[in-house]
Amino acid sequence: NEKDYKFISRLGEVDMDVTENEIKIKHKGSKYRFALLKEVPEFEPDLDNLKDVVVTFDVIQKASAFTGNASDQPQYSGVNILNDVLMASNRAAVMRKKITNDLGYEINIPGSSIKHMQEHEKMFLKTNGKFLACLIPGRIFYTTLIENKISNVSLQLDDKFKVTLNRSELVNELKKVSEYAEIAKFTYRDDRFSIQASTNEQDFDIQLDAEFNGKAVIMQLNVKQFLLILNAVEIDDVKLEFTDKAVRIYDEAKENEFLLPRYGQLEEVE
Repeated sequence: NEKDYKFISRLGEVDMDVTENEIKIKHKGSKYRFALLKEVPEFEPDLDNLKDVVVTFDVIQKASAFTGNASDQPQYSGVNILNDVLMASNRAAVMRKKITNDLGYEINIPGSSIKHMQEHEKMFLKTNGKFLACLIPGRIFYTTLIENKISNVSLQLDDKFKVTLNRSELVNELKKVSEYAEIAKFTYRDDRFSIQASTNEQDFDIQLDAEFNGKAVIMQLNVKQFLLILNAVEIDDVKLEFTDKAVRIYDEAKENEFLLPRYGQLEEVE
């Protein structure tokens, strides 16, 4: 079973003896025994009508970090390749990338399956709309797909203000806050970008230098989800676009768009 497989895979080099009913493992003087499961049906995938997936594996892999895992929301547990956009969301942070999809259909790749794909210079990703095949020399990995019911809906965002900050500095400060608070307030006041958070025992008021444009408002954001986005961005100086509904980051280097909806209502700067 999966639990036994993960345990054995962490041991490294082992001596294995397989009998009719069990698997015996020897590793550095230790011995392990596992039941041999034989009632697993053989999987014979339909190899007809496979088409090349237009999106590169590194993009799919990055998007997989934004998938959710709620059993009652399976649509959000995968990376969606729609007609004109790749999209992944855990119902909080969102990653989007404009693409040209020539498959003739839209697919949703389970995020949990992507970690089992091995990146290789000769990798090919193919699908027929029923499953995804990851082919590298000597290995083929298959996964079924999630029934796709998500459509591409672009948010109509009203810009309030924009700030440009050093990404590493912002990440370092948010890591400190994340150890204490789940939600923080973000705004621009007194010519500096401000991050504020409060708990019963602590208060944080962090100031960062930033280039500013617009009319400042106060927006509350989930700190850990904000860090998820910032760790996926591959530029040194990041522009944060604060709107009426969310903060938006566009990574021009990779043409990736990230969105994080606000928490609660917008507040006016006093």
